[in-house]
Amino acid sequence: MVQQLTKCKIIARFGFGVDNVPAEAMTIGATNVQAFIGANGPYRTDTNGDGVVNTLDAIDPDAVGVVVDDLSFALAMLETKVDLTNPLTAAVAGQKFTALRASANLIGFVGLPSSLSAKLKDIDVYINKSDNQLFTADFTQGGKVNGLSIPTGDPNRPAIFTMDKQIVSASIGFMKLNILNVVTVEGGLTLQIRREDNADVYMAGVKVPLMGFKGLVLAGQNLSVFAGINGPYLTDSDEDGSLADE
Repeated sequence: MVQQLTKCKIIARFGFGVDNVPAEAMTIGATNVQAFIGANGPYRTDTNGDGVVNTLDAIDPDAVGVVVDDLSFALAMLETKVDLTNPLTAAVAGQKFTALRASANLIGFVGLPSSLSAKLKDIDVYINKSDNQLFTADFTQGGKVNGLSIPTGDPNRPAIFTMDKQIVSASIGFMKLNILNVVTVEGGLTLQIRREDNADVYMAGVKVPLMGFKGLVLAGQNLSVFAGINGPYLTDSDEDGSLADE
């Protein structure tokens, strides 16, 4: 856990933004996290001797249980402060924001029969929320910087917050659920809840300024869903995210 003073741009819904707003940030970060509960574990160990357990290391094919493989995450809780050299910061001081970035190679069951599967692969989650919906933290400062760097314990793998709008996003490169070959779901999925302030909104044919909207986005790729007996109808047997070679 690290406490640091950083700067970001605060954007208000009613049409103005304040650059270089100081914010006190409490951050938590970790990388190369491995967790396993089951038998014949661990799922992955430092087989190449580089001092890090990650996807470059071999897995134990005999491991049976629940695994979290190569998890990295960073969480920041920020509160804006006043910069006496910039009077505009007083208008957005005291605002609280929460931001999160997380990714994992795999979360799910391993070593179980194919007829009983539950796994998520290539997971990417990012969140940028405000306690006050009128304000948004832009960690890129309007595109002037690459983002806010959060330490994770590995100096070569910091988390970079690039979010510039209010958003909750979770994407899964490949998911697989199989319940006794009766219900199967496979494919990639993305879910987003985000706010768009730079959009034209019309009511009764009249443009409403500074309104924006909050939207839900749900998208899938190479999805295969089956409910019945003797399934699945089509399965991604090599779990490469494509059904074209099946």
